[in-house]
Amino acid sequence: MNKLKNIIIYIFDTIGGLLGLKRIYYAIKPLTAQNENVRKVLIETYLKTYLHDNPKYSDPKKLNKFEFQVYSQNGEDGMIEEIFRRIGTTNKYFVEFGVENGLENNTLYLLLQDWKGSWVEGGEIMLNRFQRNFIY
Repeated sequence: MNKLKNIIIYIFDTIGGLLGLKRIYYAIKPLTAQNENVRKVLIETYLKTYLHDNPKYSDPKKLNKFEFQVYSQNGEDGMIEEIFRRIGTTNKYFVEFGVENGLENNTLYLLLQDWKGSWVEGGEIMLNRFQRNFIY
């Protein structure tokens, strides 16, 4: 087993060297429960140090502190929720362009909170995936 591991490491190191990367086999190493817990602690520490405790973001008007991700890519779900908490809502209707397969976008969270809206996707492959994910 150790010999096989060394062969795999050698192959990945060789490929990584050609691509200018080092030890890319770590990226495919399966996460154990311990690794997952360490990853979560590192993320929480990073957020606390560089976001929540950063004077740059101490202004209560900044949206960064409200980031959370349910279906968005980068915490937009929380920021959009905070924007509408601040300004209120009228008709609760959205339009989003480029929703890909519909499972990771900025308005699915709104849809699940009784908003209505329109999604636009121009890519045929993503449109087919979207149709498999949603009944419309």
